[in-house]
Amino acid sequence: MSTVLITGAAKRIGLAMAEFFASVGYNVAMHCNKSEEKAKIEAERISKKFKTKCAVFTCDLSKPELIPEFFQNILNEFKQVDVLINNASIFETSSIFDISYHKILENFNIHFFAPVFLSQVFAKQETLENGLIINMLDKNITRTQTKYFGYLQSKKALAELTKYLAIILAPKIRVNAISPGFIIEEEGTIPNETYITKKLKSIPLQKQGSVEDIIKAVNYLLNASYTNGQNLFIDGGSFLTTPHP
Repeated sequence: MSTVLITGAAKRIGLAMAEFFASVGYNVAMHCNKSEEKAKIEAERISKKFKTKCAVFTCDLSKPELIPEFFQNILNEFKQVDVLINNASIFETSSIFDISYHKILENFNIHFFAPVFLSQVFAKQETLENGLIINMLDKNITRTQTKYFGYLQSKKALAELTKYLAIILAPKIRVNAISPGFIIEEEGTIPNETYITKKLKSIPLQKQGSVEDIIKAVNYLLNASYTNGQNLFIDGGSFLTTPHP
């Protein structure tokens, strides 16, 4: 049975992906950092529902030096990881004028360096064939203006890494990305009519997406054996537009 490793899998899109992979017969290695208790409850629920093995592994990805040991713990449990999804993320406002060294480093550690070293240990598996890496990006990587400077710059770097790895790791491993748009409200946000209206102004399809839209993209990449180095914008076309102030 194949195994998927999903970082940031305790909630939101990461959790939905964990449930999807279990539903199609995968063992699931769910990564989390501070949400271990919640992740274990979800892992038990998923295991019972889909009759598959689902285990939780903790690691602070802001410390990429911990990744080799973290990945080895997963191999001790599952022997091999066939799909890697770099989903873990932090999302905080910042600008060039106020971001600290610590904060920009934290963004790059989680969004760029952790995927680098996870891809490294993933690719070193000697028996791996037909591997797949999916990097979760953001539709705003096509833009320059942002209220999330550290987040956006590190996601842009991950987009470039995706293209590099698609060449270097082929033919044994395909590497692709997904750039979600307005799927789930930012954590801590209480949606209201003003908030929704502002969001929809820059979306050509004039509607909010759903987690199911992301899962459909994941399913496509999982089965599209001739797709490599691609970034799927799941955002209703908003990556093509200028954001409204």
